[in-house]
Amino acid sequence: MRLSVTFILLATSALCKSLAYNNGYPDCQFSNLVYYTDNDGDWSIENNEWCLIPKNFATCWASALGYPCCSGSDVVLIDNDGEWGVENNEWCGIIKNFSSNNSINNNSNKDDNDNNNNKGNGNNSSNISNNKNDNNRRPVDPSETAKQNYSKPVAFPGADGGGKFATGGRGGEVVFVTNLNDSGQGSFRDAVSKSNRIVLFKVSGTVELKSDVVVQSNITIAGQTAPGGHGIVLKNFKLGFGGTNVICRFIGSRPGERGSNAEYDAWGGAKGANSIVDHCSIGWANDEQWGLYSYTDDFTIQYTVIGPANSFSYHKKGIHGFGIMLGRKNVSYHHNLIAHNISRNFRGKIPDKNTCDFTNNVIYNWGYQTTYGTIGHLNYVGNTLKKGPSTKGGNNYVSVADSGTKPENYSIYLTGNRFLNSNNTPYNDFNTYNWKGITYKDGSKNEGNTKSNTPFIMQNGSDNSSTIEHVESAERAYDNVLTYAGNGISSDKRISIDKQCAAETKNGTGSLVGARPYNEANSSQKSDIDKYGIKCGVKFEYPPAITKYDIIDTDGDGMPDDWEIARGLNPNSKYAADGSLESSGDYCGRGYTNIEYYLNDLTINAFPSGIVKRSPTLQEM
Repeated sequence: MRLSVTFILLATSALCKSLAYNNGYPDCQFSNLVYYTDNDGDWSIENNEWCLIPKNFATCWASALGYPCCSGSDVVLIDNDGEWGVENNEWCGIIKNFSSNNSINNNSNKDDNDNNNNKGNGNNSSNISNNKNDNNRRPVDPSETAKQNYSKPVAFPGADGGGKFATGGRGGEVVFVTNLNDSGQGSFRDAVSKSNRIVLFKVSGTVELKSDVVVQSNITIAGQTAPGGHGIVLKNFKLGFGGTNVICRFIGSRPGERGSNAEYDAWGGAKGANSIVDHCSIGWANDEQWGLYSYTDDFTIQYTVIGPANSFSYHKKGIHGFGIMLGRKNVSYHHNLIAHNISRNFRGKIPDKNTCDFTNNVIYNWGYQTTYGTIGHLNYVGNTLKKGPSTKGGNNYVSVADSGTKPENYSIYLTGNRFLNSNNTPYNDFNTYNWKGITYKDGSKNEGNTKSNTPFIMQNGSDNSSTIEHVESAERAYDNVLTYAGNGISSDKRISIDKQCAAETKNGTGSLVGARPYNEANSSQKSDIDKYGIKCGVKFEYPPAITKYDIIDTDGDGMPDDWEIARGLNPNSKYAADGSLESSGDYCGRGYTNIEYYLNDLTINAFPSGIVKRSPTLQEM
């Protein structure tokens, strides 16, 4: 359907300028490098200061995001927010109407609680911001959803950071996991044993592994297709990446207790570059929960629950159960809940001046240490650290490593973080000045030679920046992480341990846990157990099997009949008229394959509102 749109332009550059200055900020001049542009295209950072992007003919506000402004002559689509249109087969920014009746109110102040680098929840009734700070929805840059320039789509709507350009098994064979066996036909192990596959699920529940599972290259794991609204959980052994370019979504890797003198991670592997892990559940290991770091260039882990660790097990070092190893280059951790791990939340393994992002995460109830290690060039932005009942140390954001690890290379862009007590009151004054939360193991390092005033830009080869684009305030990210992180296509569909971690974080409750009984501890171990309040003898709860699969998919291509019919596809054949796989086609020309459109539709409620939009039917196109 084509829409004819006429814009009445009442704005002048002087009026636009007054709107910004009335709020205490200048207009963006675009004479210097703009380091950041928010999702709506309303605000940018220029000269290390927030500025308003004027929305008029003189300065096209959308140009800062790489798009033109709409001319109004042939606009065929307007998004729900009224911010973006489609004209000449590409997205364009809609120029707003300014008048005395719809300009920004003078009481529309940007909140300055996070070192002047995070916009707050101002009361803004204008057409410019379109209530963009409303916690119930987040405006979305068209690059995150369905823009018309699809030469390089992100892995899926909502993908962000270093691994956002992973393609996984795009265009490959569709295979199904049909049972919960350790191995053999229809097993998860068999499904990920060969490259160039898209793995779907007709069953959910727990897989009792007999050895580690290794995922090969160019694979998409779509746990969102499993019945029950959450993917399988792997038990006893770890999940590992033995290849590159993997998209892994909505599954769990939680080994649990293995007894004897076993030491094991929950997730690891020898490779993993150019990959993304999304909405997964990782924990109950007695060593590292996340141990994949040596070969993880261009990598993202997002909206994932990491923890609790199995802190009292049969590890040779006694009380153990650590969180995350973060490395190596162009790695992004964002919107993750990292809870109930005694230390390494995270440990940096970022060599030299390599850049990594740690943004909008929530760390809760660590034992004695938060973040330390080799940090390279680190963006540490908008995180919430919240002490819990087991927290007895680690009262800092980051501990910068010592001279033996080339600290001269270390630099941190630190802003917008907050440090809370378990009752949500601020701890110390770290919130008002983040740099008071940095400690140094090397006497030669200090704020003056560690601090970066601008964020580090990650470059994925010759492609566009892979730095995290959609940064939220720590407060807003905290709410979104507790609502959406974990293995489940909606908040209520998450597996029980993920919902439990979110609830305990919100309420300031819970503790470190261990499967080994207290009476097996020696005196030294008992001292640590008592100190940190570790709950011993815990029986880990795994999800039950769900084998009822209600999807009607006549041709077995992974797409339901009714979904295909609505989009003009043939539900009775896997093949298109030209003999190609219909699942690999692109019915609406937006850069994904047909099967990916369906997979993405399943995740609409797994993200904050507006991030994932349903694929259009033929009638809607």
